[in-house]
Amino acid sequence: MTTQSAVPVITAIDHLLTYVADGAAAADTFRRLGFTLSPVSRIESMGITNQMVLFQDAVPGAANFIELMSVSDPDRLPPPMVALLGGEERAKSMVLSTADAFGCHTHLAAQQLPFAAPVHVRREWKLDDGTSVHPEFDVILPATAGLTFNACRYYNVEHYRRPDWTAHPNTVTGLDAVLAVAPDPGALAARFAGILQCPVRQQDGCLVVEAGGVALDIYGPEALAARYGLDAAAPAELPAYVGYRLRARDPAVVAGFASRAGMTPSPVKAGFTLPPAQMFGNLVEVTT
Repeated sequence: MTTQSAVPVITAIDHLLTYVADGAAAADTFRRLGFTLSPVSRIESMGITNQMVLFQDAVPGAANFIELMSVSDPDRLPPPMVALLGGEERAKSMVLSTADAFGCHTHLAAQQLPFAAPVHVRREWKLDDGTSVHPEFDVILPATAGLTFNACRYYNVEHYRRPDWTAHPNTVTGLDAVLAVAPDPGALAARFAGILQCPVRQQDGCLVVEAGGVALDIYGPEALAARYGLDAAAPAELPAYVGYRLRARDPAVVAGFASRAGMTPSPVKAGFTLPPAQMFGNLVEVTT
């Protein structure tokens, strides 16, 4: 039985790291879909470049976004990032937020998870007016518990919650869920229930764990195919991330942007989906 503390170590499922081979091309696609993007950020010490699609629906102490990450210098990639930032374009790691990275590391060690100690990162975002802001965070680099994930502690999370970066013309307000498939959904859900210190619930053919208002929906291959028509054998190995669900005030507005961008929205209950082939390896569902 999982013992749940009064104050969970994990604040939220904070964001989803998506590997893209060409960051500029990915950013252009998201702009055509009606999203506002953060400035380009380079973590020179790690050989990484990224941009973020930041959302307003975040709990205190956390952010809420999709991260588009690419490689700027392969020789500088930390070992845990080498496998993530290569191969197929798709979601590669779910990132959790915490108020205490070192306490989180201890919590994960108690779960028998082989994470390295947190490292401190300071990055620069150059603004249009020529000034810069410098987000800082402690990060626990990725490891796996069936699904790869990692964690971070923000020092100035307000940079990730700026109204000018979290307001999107397409009306999307938040990352609602990370979508995953596993041969044994029950075992994987139980594993993440211990990590997130939360119960497991059943919903719409999948098992759900949640932190900070963002869910991890875990499907079996047949249930995934039944709900989305998605071939669960597509990922090279299971368990795997297959995409994410976004929350919008008006999904029809988002669908309009997608159609004008030459994409093919497929209607589902309360919204639509975009196929992995058009969204960098990820099934993207948009609902209210």
